[in-house]
Amino acid sequence: MDNGTFNCQFCDFSSRHFYKVIKHLKLTHAHEQNFKVLCNIANCRRSYKMVRKLVDHIRMKHKDFAKQYLPLRRNLNTGGPVSGPIVGGTDMEEELQDGEQSSDEDGSDEDGSDEDGSDEDGSDEDEPIPPNYEKLTANLFLEARQKYKVSGAACTFIGQKIQSFLETSSDRVVDHHAKVLRDEGINCPQLQGVVQASNVMLTEALGKYCIPRHFENIAKQSPNFVESCRVTLGTKTGRVKIDRYRYIPVLKSLQVLLKHEDVLTEVLRSHESQDECIESFMDGDVCHTNDLFLEHPTALKLFLYYDDFQVANPLRNRPDFKLGAFYFQLGNIHPKYRSKQHVVQLVCLCKTVDLKYYGLSAVLARFIQDMKVLETDGIKFQHEGQQFHFYGTIALVFGDNLAQHQIGGFPENFSTSLRLCRFCSGHRDLVTSSIRREDFTWRTINSYDQQAAAVKLSKSLSSIYGVKCSSSLNQLQYFHVVGSLPSDLSHDLFEGGVVSNTLATVISQLVRDGCFSLQHLNSKIAVFEYAGCDGGNRIPPVPQQLAQFKIKSTISETWLLLRMLPMLIGDCVDEGNDIWEVLLKLMDMVDMVCARSYSKGEIAFMHEKIFQFHEYYHDIFEVALKPKDHFTLHYATETLMFGPLVHCSTTVYERKHNVFKQICNRSKNRKNILKTLAEGHQYSQYLAHEKEHFLEDEVQYFKGKTVTVGMLNRATQNVLTPFIDQTESVFECESILKNGVKYSMGCAVVTSYQNDQYTFGKVEKVYCRNGSDYLFCKVLRTINFERHFHAYHVEATQEVEILQIGDLMDFHPLGIYNVNKKDYITLKYFIGIKE
Repeated sequence: MDNGTFNCQFCDFSSRHFYKVIKHLKLTHAHEQNFKVLCNIANCRRSYKMVRKLVDHIRMKHKDFAKQYLPLRRNLNTGGPVSGPIVGGTDMEEELQDGEQSSDEDGSDEDGSDEDGSDEDGSDEDEPIPPNYEKLTANLFLEARQKYKVSGAACTFIGQKIQSFLETSSDRVVDHHAKVLRDEGINCPQLQGVVQASNVMLTEALGKYCIPRHFENIAKQSPNFVESCRVTLGTKTGRVKIDRYRYIPVLKSLQVLLKHEDVLTEVLRSHESQDECIESFMDGDVCHTNDLFLEHPTALKLFLYYDDFQVANPLRNRPDFKLGAFYFQLGNIHPKYRSKQHVVQLVCLCKTVDLKYYGLSAVLARFIQDMKVLETDGIKFQHEGQQFHFYGTIALVFGDNLAQHQIGGFPENFSTSLRLCRFCSGHRDLVTSSIRREDFTWRTINSYDQQAAAVKLSKSLSSIYGVKCSSSLNQLQYFHVVGSLPSDLSHDLFEGGVVSNTLATVISQLVRDGCFSLQHLNSKIAVFEYAGCDGGNRIPPVPQQLAQFKIKSTISETWLLLRMLPMLIGDCVDEGNDIWEVLLKLMDMVDMVCARSYSKGEIAFMHEKIFQFHEYYHDIFEVALKPKDHFTLHYATETLMFGPLVHCSTTVYERKHNVFKQICNRSKNRKNILKTLAEGHQYSQYLAHEKEHFLEDEVQYFKGKTVTVGMLNRATQNVLTPFIDQTESVFECESILKNGVKYSMGCAVVTSYQNDQYTFGKVEKVYCRNGSDYLFCKVLRTINFERHFHAYHVEATQEVEILQIGDLMDFHPLGIYNVNKKDYITLKYFIGIKE
């Protein structure tokens, strides 16, 4: 602090308000490589790589300074001080939200002086902003309809009833307040007029904005609402009706997204791994070789997705209700946030019959036009007095195999096409027989363009080259479909793919060999006790008939069956069984393919596991490879190109379809289904944009109470006191939901890797204080890895430890299963070892 101002350690920025310097650090410098900020309060030399950690340190170690210069946390709903756990309080913006309202709105200018007209000592305060009853009421009823499925008629009824209640009780409320004040010796004759005026404003807002058309108009007037456009395609031959689709302007969607400080921070922050591991798209070769991304490191990297879905009863084959949807996400955002539905943005909705008739180029024309603008001119906007200018383009296109081949201009018939792979130019005979990656030649941009040009002159060459036409997306300067269409693990492996087919083959063969019966397997499934986060899904019963036995389950159910099958029937199969070894090699492969992080050596190890599985499986069962089997041979190369393939899964996008299905089910109007669905979706997105934080969810705590650390047992005190003083209070609970992951009593977490084995902890309690969450764990001793059960044999100890969720080796909680009086933990995927 110098002459009453606080200075940035990295630039000339200064302000009389300490919290503004903290916000400046987070927005301007936190994304820089090798960022480390020094505390420097009372000559403290502690340094931190994260601004949030610095704030936590100041609140804990420099309490007097924090009381004077850091605003108190406020309850998000009441505006009062928080008692108990601080829900969702990990970011500085949320900690300072009340302080920002009572201080000047913008940051400091170049010479460090404040921009408002307050006095030198900063004693002036802003006048309290009166509540916007119209917007608050409109958003209340809009959220009730969009999120909680309350009908428009019910919203109107509830609003009018509350209005009537307020009108009849207004006089009694005023009289009661006046009596209380008189009893306290306070004479306030203006109270009646103030309360009545406020009551009139509220009742008028309730009476008007509980009606759907009125609260919809309030949303449409907001800059956070992006309205869909009607785009004309044309008229089909022999018909009079004009065909149209709905398009949501991508450039405007991006501008609204980037106005959120947490989204902007993610875009500015470099997500490249600092230890040469492959952890995200930012670490892949596609990102490192794109000219736009090299020239502008913060360029917007869009992930495009396409799929068809039915919004009506699928048994009634009505083509008008089969729709094609294009979505996009920002690849600049960390993968842990991209699983949220509201982070997925709608691009356009069209009828599938129109898409097939007019072609992708016609439907995507407006989108491609906007992408060209984004590539050449970019988008500009101001945020908190700073000017930002971003360029961007499509980085990857997601979808199932059929959708990606349709977008890429590759053959869509995998049964008859001679060259059916979008990654290589292998002939069908070679694809169905060879498991050696070296036997296939990778497609290149030059070869694709030459073949597409030849096919344009002679359609008969399409089957020879395996290219139908050049993709309309290739019009973009910095994108080409070759090398930009990653595999989808959800469909390649779990939904009618390698895992489901292999499980069906292994189970049916073990039943034929007399190891167990299908009835025995179903009885085990019926009484199986799920542990940890595995309880969110249930394995459905398998078919009772062995003839044409198939696994027909959802993606999550198939994955759970694969992991739990050794727990269910492992004791029914002898060790060393050849058929059982096929299952174990499949689990080895899936563990590696679904990992979240790799070193270069681990990617080579993944390819070796893929090769070993296919070699062993096809030696045992002597069957030809299917197209999805062949696609797995490219996984190692794809991981080097795109990052971990688990981040390219289409699961989150397919969940987005449910939003439109729910809107359609609630709506009674099917005449203009595209407009109904597009507008309904945009209202939900508007509500998400109205929130303080777009990416972070509130942290939820379950079954807890506030306790003093000194009142806890001695073992708990010993591990907590390095973090929290004995005289301070903490919130003790049984479980916590953070970033969509629930940690509960009894679940296991991976804590470290020692002596060539993972070490685990069993969660006993969860403690939280000032936004920091701690898992109180009992240490589990790892005995060994038992391959027959593909699980780690563990034993409980008397040792305890305290861990923060961010310090775990892996974020995913695991279940502990007892088989033959032994406790086992099975990993969900391979966890890389960082040096």
